[in-house]
This record gives sequence, structure tokens and C-alpha cells, in this order.
Amino acid sequence: MSNEQIKYHFLYKTTNLLYNKYYYGMHSTNNLKDGYLGSGKRLRYSIRKYGKENFEIEILSFYNSREEL
Repeated sequence: MSNEQIKYHFLYKTTNLLYNKYYYGMHSTNNLKDGYLGSGKRLRYSIRKYGKENFEIEILSFYNSREEL
């Protein structure tokens, strides 16, 4: 998928609601409700351990392109 087809590029913060630990990352997508919470190794482990329902994603800022992000 080329960058021209992707509509949204953003910086986000995913928070573990049980322990208030957080993870910052960037994501590019056509669907803001794609269920993405992050891709870091420790974050993926925590999501498997505690369940998606215990995590919240907050979009911090949008960018015009992946390069700008």
C-alpha cells in the first residue's frame, strides 16, 4: 500500500489501565478504528497477558505523511 492511499498518520499513546504504564508509537492507517494498540514486543506481551480491554489508545497528533510523522 502506498503512502498516497493511507489517510491517517499519527502519534499515539497506549496505556495499560490496570498499572498506568504506557507506550508511545506511530501508526499509519485508512481506518482509525482498526483495533491497533501498538507493536512493541513488551506491549504485545502485556496485551496478551492482561487483555485488550485493559488498554486504551489515545491519538496525540496527526501528520500529513509517514515521512512527516
